[in-house]
Amino acid sequence: MIKKIFLSLLQKHSEELHLEHSHLTELPEKYLHKDIKSIHLAYNHFSSIPKNIFWNTRLDALDFSYNRLQEIPDSIQTLHHLLWLNLSHNPLQFLSPFLFKLPQLKYLNVCGVPSETLNQIPHSYSKDLYIEGLYYQERLENSEEWIDAIWKWAEKYRIPEAVWVDMLQIHIGFNRRKEHLMTLKELHIEGLFIAEIPSELAQLPQLERIFISNNPLKDIPCEILYMPSLKEIHAKGLQSIIKHKKRKKNLRIYT
Repeated sequence: MIKKIFLSLLQKHSEELHLEHSHLTELPEKYLHKDIKSIHLAYNHFSSIPKNIFWNTRLDALDFSYNRLQEIPDSIQTLHHLLWLNLSHNPLQFLSPFLFKLPQLKYLNVCGVPSETLNQIPHSYSKDLYIEGLYYQERLENSEEWIDAIWKWAEKYRIPEAVWVDMLQIHIGFNRRKEHLMTLKELHIEGLFIAEIPSELAQLPQLERIFISNNPLKDIPCEILYMPSLKEIHAKGLQSIIKHKKRKKNLRIYT
C-alpha cells in the first residue's frame, strides 16, 4: 500500500514542472520529457514562449505569468489538450486567434495585459471559457449581466442603502439602477464583513475611490486594480492581500 502511494506521488510529481523565479529566458531540453502535463514558469524573463513547449501536445496547464511575453503565436494551436493558461502581467501585443479556438481551454488569465491587446479577444469565444482579467466595457455596458452581479452581491452582504442610495429598493427598474451605477464615484463598504468583491465593479466608469477597510477579504480582483477611473483604495487591515498585487502606476492605496 505504501509503495503504491509513493509511486502515485512520484508519478504526479513527474507530470509537473515548476521553475518559477529561475531567471530563465529559454527552457533547456533537459527539463522536458514526455510525461509532463503541467509547466509553471512564472516570474522569469521569457520574451516569447519557447518552441519546445509547443512540441508537447499533452500539456493541460501552462503558467507564464509575470514574464515579458510580446505575443502568443499561432503555434499555440498545437496544444489541443490545454485546459488552463495563465498569461497575466505580460506586455502582450498580439494574441493569436487560434488561442480562442483551443477545444479544451476552460480558463485563461489575462490580468495586467494591455487593454488595447484585450480588444483582440473575439466576441465569439466559447461560453465554456472563463477569461479572468477581461475588461471589456463595450461588451457589457448595455448588458444586464454585470449590473445584476453587483446587485446580487449587494443583497448577499446586506450593504446598507446609504451606500447605494436607492439602488436596493426592489421597485427600482434596471435603467434606474444602471443610471446610478454609471455615475457612482465613491464606494464605502468598510467593516461590513464582506468576504469578496465582484470583478464586475470594474465596469463602473466613474468610480474614483473605494473604501474597503476592515473586511475579511482574501483577494481583490485585478480588474479593479486596473480600472481607468480609480484613483484611491482605502484598505486598512488588508495590507497582506494587496501589497504584492500588480496595479496601475497612478493608483494610490492606503493601508
